[in-house]
Amino acid sequence: MGKVLNTPILESLDSLKRYRSKIDNYKSSKRLDSLILLKTNQYTRLEELAKELDISISTLRIWLNNYRKQGIILFLKKDTRNRGYKIITPEIHEALKARLNDPENSFNGFWDAQQWIAETFEVQVNYKSLWSHITHKLGGSLKKPRKSNIKKDIEAEKAFLKTT
Repeated sequence: MGKVLNTPILESLDSLKRYRSKIDNYKSSKRLDSLILLKTNQYTRLEELAKELDISISTLRIWLNNYRKQGIILFLKKDTRNRGYKIITPEIHEALKARLNDPENSFNGFWDAQQWIAETFEVQVNYKSLWSHITHKLGGSLKKPRKSNIKKDIEAEKAFLKTT
């Protein structure tokens, strides 16, 4: 025989159903379903409820413990995995930012940025991680063509514009 469900649900059934419109991910909706099914007293054992929700019993136990400890708001909150990338330090980040904004000393591609970091900071950065950091955190793109040639002579351009 399995464990008997003994977790008291403090919220009313109506308030639990109102939370449904506020949820935007699958995992939180499953958690809310577990509370609604517990509140309606349809299931008496953990195994039955876990089978209905198509989750493992240990996952259901963890969810119910989290509900008891944290309350409904934190229980339904979306889990985030915003962990910083440890190889690209703030110094490397600032140097990349400065180099990306320098039109006379720009990168020829992500591979060039990867080599530059290896030579300057003596750190090996994965290509995909560097691409992700530059495009998402710095908002840069190395594949866009420049508006004009960076090696052009500004004085020659002015002289040309005067003759036309």
